[in-house]
Amino acid sequence: MQIQKLQENDLELFYKYAKEEQWDIEGIHIRTSLKTYPNDFFIFYQNRQLIGYVVALKESEQFAFISSLLVLKKFRGLGYGAKIFSFALQHLKTCQIALDSVVGQEKFYEKFEFESYFDVTTSVFKTGKVSTINFYF
Repeated sequence: MQIQKLQENDLELFYKYAKEEQWDIEGIHIRTSLKTYPNDFFIFYQNRQLIGYVVALKESEQFAFISSLLVLKKFRGLGYGAKIFSFALQHLKTCQIALDSVVGQEKFYEKFEFESYFDVTTSVFKTGKVSTINFYF
């Protein structure tokens, strides 16, 4: 498996697959984060075929955040998700790590010793409106 840092010209492909997964990703947020943390976005290939992505943001030497782990559908069930997740953990090895988890994937995260420990409802301010989003950890 080949690993590269995600570049700005890779973002349109990232958005395409995120949309197929029905992720609500704000393009400006991802683009800004990539500029702020250029060493923390990764893209994975096998024999020149795109496999997936992960964002492993190192906020400080003590705290990090894993989000946007995506394995393309045709590569799921082949162990690539675990390899990509392991890479992200190694990248952030000195940090306490928060995880942007996907509901229904709890057993996957538990294999890496992550625990669900609370549910939270977050309000998001969008142009004068407040919308509520439920997160499960």
